[in-house]
Amino acid sequence: MSHALEHLRHARGMLDRRMLDRRSLLRVGGLGCLGLSLPRLLRAEAARPAGARIRSCILLYYYGGPSHLDTWDLKPAAPAEIRGEFRPIATRVPGFQVGEHLPRCARLTDKLAVIRSFHHPMRNHNSAAVESLCGRTMTPHHARAFDLLHSQEVRRAFDLARESEPARQRYGRHTLGQSLLLARRLVEAGVRFVNVNDKITNGQLANWDSHENNFPRLKDDLLPPADQAYSALIEDLDARGLLESTLVVTLAEFGRTPRINGSRGRDHWPDCFSVVLAGGGVRGGAIHGASDRFAAYPEVDPVSPGDLAATLFWRFGIDPHTEIRDLTARPYRVAEGQPLRRLFA
Repeated sequence: MSHALEHLRHARGMLDRRMLDRRSLLRVGGLGCLGLSLPRLLRAEAARPAGARIRSCILLYYYGGPSHLDTWDLKPAAPAEIRGEFRPIATRVPGFQVGEHLPRCARLTDKLAVIRSFHHPMRNHNSAAVESLCGRTMTPHHARAFDLLHSQEVRRAFDLARESEPARQRYGRHTLGQSLLLARRLVEAGVRFVNVNDKITNGQLANWDSHENNFPRLKDDLLPPADQAYSALIEDLDARGLLESTLVVTLAEFGRTPRINGSRGRDHWPDCFSVVLAGGGVRGGAIHGASDRFAAYPEVDPVSPGDLAATLFWRFGIDPHTEIRDLTARPYRVAEGQPLRRLFA
């Protein structure tokens, strides 16, 4: 599991002390999740045709696995032991409902698309997140990535004191809020990928892993700051004219079990969960795929991690079937799967 936010904070301290090194800054720019990293993107870009569709991507990763049944894929007609305690609420888009503790996101669904049929077979946190951030050996593309992250624009982006107090309050004076504000500033500074992890440590009360007391934890601790910070990011990118060129991807390593356990929690469930996309030309208000009546398995248009990775490369104007070579000259594709073209205008 990556400690991306930890690396961001560490890198900012290094920036303040003018003690930059390549290893630390490449951690800031790296995105191993879904097969993406800044150096890997730069290698692929060397072979791409002109005319990329997006300029940047922000990946928001909810470590621990939020419950899709209580956020983006509620099942109000299911039995109580499945549907849980939360009710769905209407949103800006007719027929598009979300959980009642996402009121700010509900006002933005015309700018969002939800994949309700994401799935994979891995049930453990580490194996489910095996594609997460990883290091690579230094190459000329790593050097180029370092040069980008070493720029004066990126140095200034780390200085959140340059933001107005109302802006900082709008995002929320908590780690997630200030991290997403920093993500917006990094995108403005020219950073192509920004990975923000919400929660980075293990423990029942340390992240989204709600095996116990799922509903009070979501209602009181987890969803309010997530709703505040994410909605602020989307509104801010939109107001600054950056949303169309920035794809925001929100996902976790898995969802939660449809059936509530004896501790009023939900356990790990990778067989079907939700991913949210915003910006980058996405068709606002779209819902891709569907889960079955208990949100247990995809019923329509299942989506794999390979499909999502292919979509991200495609949105950057890179053919996901492009072959690049590693340091031993072995060829491999930049992504497997097929782009979700119907989700984009």
